[in-house]
Amino acid sequence: MKEKLRTRINHIIEYLYDENIPMASKKFYLVAGYTISVLILSMIISPFAGFGMPVQILEFVFLMVMLVFTYVLYRFKEYKIISYVLCFVTCFLILPLFYFVTGFIYNGIPVLLTSAIVLTFFTIEGRGVWLVATCEFAYYGEMLYFSYIHRELFDYYLETGCTFAEKMFNFLFACLVPVLVVAYQTALFNRTKVKKEQSYISIRNSELSKIRFLANMTHEIRNPMNSIVGMNELILKEDLTDGAREQAEVIKEASSQLLRIVNNILIYSKLDSGKWENEPVKFSFRDIMKDVIDRVSKSMQDEDADFFVFIDRTIPTYLFGDVQALKQIFMYLLFNSIQQNQRRSMSLEIKCEKIIEEHTVRFKCRIAETGSGMADADVDSLLGAFNKYDSRRNATLKGLGLEISICNELLATMDGFLKIESVVGVGTAILFEFSNYIIDDTPMLTVDEGISRKILIYLHDRDEEKIWKDLCEDIRINPVYAMGPVAFRNEIENHRYTHIFVWERDFEGLYDILASTMVEDITYVITDYGHVCGDFGNCRLLRKPISCLNMVDVLNGEWKRRDYERTRSTERFIFPEARVLVVDDSLVNQKVMCSLLGDFEIYAKTASSGRECLEILKDYEFDLILLDQRMPEMDGVETLRRIRQIPGRNARVPILCITAELGRDVKEKLIDNGFDDYIAKPVKDYHLGRLLRRYLPEEMAVIVTEEAEGEVMESVKEMNKGPEPDPTVFDIQRGIANVGGSEDVYLSVLNTYYGEGLDKLACVPAQFMDGDINLFTTNVHALKSSSASVGAVNISEKFKALEFAGKDNDRKFIEENLDPTLQSFNELLKKVKSLLVEKGAFEGDEEAGDSLGELELEKLDPEVMTDLQQSLNSVNLKRCEEIINDLSCRNFGGELNSNIKKMKDAYDMFDYQTVKDVVVTVINSIKGDKG
Repeated sequence: MKEKLRTRINHIIEYLYDENIPMASKKFYLVAGYTISVLILSMIISPFAGFGMPVQILEFVFLMVMLVFTYVLYRFKEYKIISYVLCFVTCFLILPLFYFVTGFIYNGIPVLLTSAIVLTFFTIEGRGVWLVATCEFAYYGEMLYFSYIHRELFDYYLETGCTFAEKMFNFLFACLVPVLVVAYQTALFNRTKVKKEQSYISIRNSELSKIRFLANMTHEIRNPMNSIVGMNELILKEDLTDGAREQAEVIKEASSQLLRIVNNILIYSKLDSGKWENEPVKFSFRDIMKDVIDRVSKSMQDEDADFFVFIDRTIPTYLFGDVQALKQIFMYLLFNSIQQNQRRSMSLEIKCEKIIEEHTVRFKCRIAETGSGMADADVDSLLGAFNKYDSRRNATLKGLGLEISICNELLATMDGFLKIESVVGVGTAILFEFSNYIIDDTPMLTVDEGISRKILIYLHDRDEEKIWKDLCEDIRINPVYAMGPVAFRNEIENHRYTHIFVWERDFEGLYDILASTMVEDITYVITDYGHVCGDFGNCRLLRKPISCLNMVDVLNGEWKRRDYERTRSTERFIFPEARVLVVDDSLVNQKVMCSLLGDFEIYAKTASSGRECLEILKDYEFDLILLDQRMPEMDGVETLRRIRQIPGRNARVPILCITAELGRDVKEKLIDNGFDDYIAKPVKDYHLGRLLRRYLPEEMAVIVTEEAEGEVMESVKEMNKGPEPDPTVFDIQRGIANVGGSEDVYLSVLNTYYGEGLDKLACVPAQFMDGDINLFTTNVHALKSSSASVGAVNISEKFKALEFAGKDNDRKFIEENLDPTLQSFNELLKKVKSLLVEKGAFEGDEEAGDSLGELELEKLDPEVMTDLQQSLNSVNLKRCEEIINDLSCRNFGGELNSNIKKMKDAYDMFDYQTVKDVVVTVINSIKGDKG
């Protein structure tokens, strides 16, 4: 019997706590069961407690009503209606009548009302509970009022034998209602709390399992990827056919993409599980953006696309935040925009808002690109969980969802957010914000107002003007704009400028103006990373994109030529005497590592396990050990521990861990385990070289200097490979092509070249001896250009080397090379004269004078000179050439003939300023004669 009772009670408790059963049902059964139990108990004790017959009849009636209600609920499941009926019967009938018949109404109303309200709010759900509670307040208030008006009626019941037991029973019946409700709610809360804690532990364990799985997965993938990447690098170093090299490059690109995806998966898993930890440090936002923009610009130099950058110059100089996360966000979003950008344009805009009271700055960034754009469905998918995005719907967005999700999570760690706006067929804009703490509130970019500047900017079109104006207004400068060669020349000739800016696409059409007006050294050509100093004559370089970062450097005099030059030489280290042990259970990884070490002339010994490593160390001594982290039987950490216990020199040898693990804390963990450092898989040769230099003994390093690919050094390397190109040779066909394909024009230019060359042979050595290095450099630059024009490329290279030496003030180089170069130039001029005499076109001073003297003396028409002057000012070179050639074939008398010859020689040497000066002299001479 006891067992059945206990079982029944357990079933009731399980029913009340069963989450699959509606709460309304459980509440009804709990209240109904309580009421029925009290009524049954009251009927049992009524005869013994002296309850009157009316009370017993009422108890029986109420018991039957409750049983009927319970059956109806069980049969029809109408919880809402039955709850209202139950509440009405209990609160408006049973409780009041029990109190009424026992005469306890005077002092029982507060307890009665409290029990009714608690029962109502427990039983009924929704807005109806307030209506029922309001009715209860009115009902019980009326009862209280009625009891005071008809006090004699209640006194009668008290005098007719209402016992103390009756009063206590009814009192307990009402008071136990809130106790029962509170006890049940408390039990539910405790059970829910326990389940929540259990669920949290289960979720946490699941997240940890996921992280471990992803870490193991990335490790397992990166190991074979190390072999693929390493072997492919070795293949690319071989002498391959074009087809084989192209296929190897495809493998390299695909493996890089796969590694990027693997790394991103691991990063996202850490962010998603809350394992990512920020590493805030003091940093310069200017330095970060320079690095990011340089890397993006280099990757875009082969793309037919424009990149515009607008950065608020008032951003504080030093901030406090997570530098790596910040770089990762900008790199992800910018490089993804490059991938989606189909040869159009991309812009980066960064603004800031300082919050002084919080010592923070709020960044508002926008990356926009013109391209195919995205549909709203694609945008919604990208901003949701990345695994819901189906890249098959839009193949151009492949891989974007994961990196957008990573950026979103990283921005969230900096109190930021990200959103995407896109229009199909127009383009996409990514807007994001984040905050950093301020350390130094000084603006990161300030134009030095103590430097006097006058700036000229050449405009290709009006659209370009808006870009320049936005930039110049931000850094508070007021430049002069010129559109078209004529306006550009007039500005240079009539004003003295300190800075001139032109785009690479306009340079060719403006070079004659820049050269003739001698403003190359203050001209900045805006170009990409494919060019270096010297590619645009004496002009300086400024790499795209143009922004306040590089403009302020130029205007403050911080532009450095060495940043735009090819490296003259690089140093490479080899370690032929080093002894290195490679320990890895993968034979492929062993081969890759040995091949990489072979580039440093290191011949390594290998071991396939920790035990084999320990055996080798008993017989050999090493200078460095490269130890894989995960190996069967004995892993890298255990192997390291045992190596440190070996007596002798090997116990102190540096040990580097080769690992495929990824993360910020990898190095710290490995160093805590005893490693000196680590190499991440796949191993890169430059990373390996850096670690070899750090951990191998200094005395083992052998420095090998390699000449770089600079143009001057390239010619030196060519001379080392074979016979030196003959500097006295000139290519006639190339020279004819350079002057437009006319042999007569070419012979005329050669005559001028010969005459000017004789003059330079006399003056150039004297200028160097006198120490006038600037004039020397100017003259050898002229010889370089004119030699290239007539087809004497080899001697032009010689003069180019002397020009660079003059700019660098390298007197030693000039002393060693000037005389041999001039001797070769003298021999070249002799060959030029022989060719001219052979062709009957030599125009020596005596022959020219005699031939003109035989012609009839003419009077020079002033209108011809005015026409020539106007043609020069409008850069109408074809008309200039026609007039000058016509004048040089006519006889105007001694002084005019000399001036015309001087004018023609200058024109043939592209010295347009001298031509203009001579024209002015001739016009003034004609006017003087008339006067």
